[in-house]
Parts: sequence; structure tokens; C-alpha cells
Amino acid sequence: MTGISRGRRVAILLAAGIVGVAVVAAVASFALSFDEAKEFQDDALQQIAAMATSRTDDDAQSRITVLHVPREPLPAWLPRGLPAGLHMVEGPERQWMRVFVADDASHGRVIVFQDMSEIDDVAMGSALQTFVPALLMIPLVAWLTLRVLHAERRRVEAQRRFIADAAHELRSPLTALSIQAENVDAAPSAEAAQARLAALRDGIHRAQRVADQMLAMARVHSASQEAEPVDVAGLVREVIADASHLARQRGVDLGLEEAARPLVKGSREALRLIVKNGVDNAIRYGGDGGTVTVCVRDQDAEALVEIHDDGPGMPPELAARAFEPFRRGTTSEQGAGLGLAIAKDAAEKMGGTVALRSGAGGRGVVFTYRQRIHA
Repeated sequence: MTGISRGRRVAILLAAGIVGVAVVAAVASFALSFDEAKEFQDDALQQIAAMATSRTDDDAQSRITVLHVPREPLPAWLPRGLPAGLHMVEGPERQWMRVFVADDASHGRVIVFQDMSEIDDVAMGSALQTFVPALLMIPLVAWLTLRVLHAERRRVEAQRRFIADAAHELRSPLTALSIQAENVDAAPSAEAAQARLAALRDGIHRAQRVADQMLAMARVHSASQEAEPVDVAGLVREVIADASHLARQRGVDLGLEEAARPLVKGSREALRLIVKNGVDNAIRYGGDGGTVTVCVRDQDAEALVEIHDDGPGMPPELAARAFEPFRRGTTSEQGAGLGLAIAKDAAEKMGGTVALRSGAGGRGVVFTYRQRIHA
């Protein structure tokens, strides 16, 4: 049996167990309500006996009979000398009667009785009022349970895919590093070894970037920081300052347009990851010597961060899947293709949204993050 089929079997068993518990709870509710209704009927008999006068009272609705002894004769089926209290007595037509006997100093004995079928009918009606809603809840509980299990299974499957892809992504640069190290060792001269060291150094940087992206993804998934007000514009300035060294290396003009100072509620680390990945991708994929502009403003009670580059853009077929893990916008840049996936997961934790669109005239890419402003 495969892992997926085992997971489905566990999900079915768990759903069946929850439904079974719901059925048991419904039956227990029915039984308790049934007994409670019967106790209510017993209380009614006692109250009628206490309020009885010197006449026989036949209630048309519940058909409760009240007898005063010795003034009124006893039915033939009713045993003589019953002690005070509640009794079950077989009636004239072999049906069971519920009988209550009370001693009254002024009127002698008072005997109240009712057909058990009447009591059972009233108790059944009362119990069904509790049982039917519980019974109707069972399909809802089952549906909700299956939905939760389905979502959990998808989450586990996504984690499995991520681990498998991560292992593949790490294996590639490590294999390349091994080959490059062997090439350095086999270099015929110091000059050749120096040239091959440059390739080895690039491979180390790529492996380090892949590891950093994976660690960032893991931190986003495991983070449990409390939400706090975050100054979006201030944080964006910090990210731009950190990215300025990479921008200078690429000859990229990195600038900021700050039209507002909105506050959002969430994690500074999560928002930093979102903006950092957007800026980093714009610098790397926009092309050397280009321009990257980060805009901060508010729109319709939302904080808006837009990162524009004037690079070659991204084909629509790649843009549609750009936020999936290990999807690269191009094949020319180094990395694991996790930047946008990290930004998407962090945005979901913040309660915001991320999106990509083509720039003006189809030139470049615009990375957008939106989140409701925190008052």
C-alpha cells in the first residue's frame, strides 16, 4: 500500500470514528431526553395528586385518572394495599399503568394513574425534538471533517513535494561543487587552478543562496510571532539600504517613491521577506544597468507596495506559475526559485496578497503587495 493510500485510509477511518462518536452522542442525547421526559410525567402525577379534590378528574389530553379512597371504588385491576409512592401495574387490557399513591390525612388515600403508552408517546415526542437536530448534524460534521482532512492531506503532500524538490535542488549544486573541486585538483598549473577556483567560488555562492532560500521558507512556515504594527515605508527603506550593494554590483538604479506612510499589522520579519524577495528578483531579473523603483502608497484603505523594473519581463506562461516553489522566472539566474513562493507564504501569514503583472507597454515586471491598513 502506498503512502498516499495509507493517508486516505487514515482519513476515512478518522472520519468514520468522528461520525460514530456523533451517532453515539445523538443516541445518548435521545436516551437522556427520554428519561427526563418520563420523570417530568412522574412529577406531573405527583402534582395532580397534591392538587386533587374530592372528585375523579379525567384530563382529556393526557387521560390522567385521580381516585380518592375510600370514597371512590378502586378498579378491579388495581391491587389493594399499595404503599405510598410510584408503581408499575398491569392494567385491564394487559397494558402497563403508571400509578402514584399518596396518603392524605383529610381525604384518605389519593391514587393517580395513567396509561404508560400515553407517557411513552409524550416522552418519545420530547426526545425526538432533541434527537432529530443531533441526527441532522451528523452529515454536517462528516462533511466538515472530510474537508479538514482533505486540506491536511494536501498540506502534507505539498511538504513532501517541497522536501523532494529541495533534495534535488541541493544535489545539483553539490554535485557541481564536487566536479569543480576535482577540476581544481587536476589543474596543470597555478594559473589554471586560479581560473577553476573562480568557477568553484560561483558554485559555492549558488549553493549558499539555495540554502538561504530554503531556510527562509522554513522560517516562514514555522514562524509564530505575535502581530504588531509595522511601518511599511520605514521597512522598505531598510530593505532598499540592504539591497543597495547588489544594485551597485549590477549597475541598477534602485530608488524609492514614498507617497504615504501606512501601518499594517503583522510580523516585521514576514513583511521584510516579502519586500526583500520582490526587490531582489527585480534587481537580478531586470537586467544589468536597469532601473528598479519601489513605490509605497495607500489605496482603498490598503497599504500598497509596488516594485517596478524595466527588464525584459516574464512570459505569461511563467508568470502564471511564478509563485510555485522551485519555479524560476528565467534559466539564466542562480537560485532555487523560492523567492516568490516565500513571498506568497509570508503574505498569507500577514493577511495580504501578492501579484505579478507586466509593466507599462509590456516592458518589465511589477511585483505588488497589498494589505489592509492598521488603524
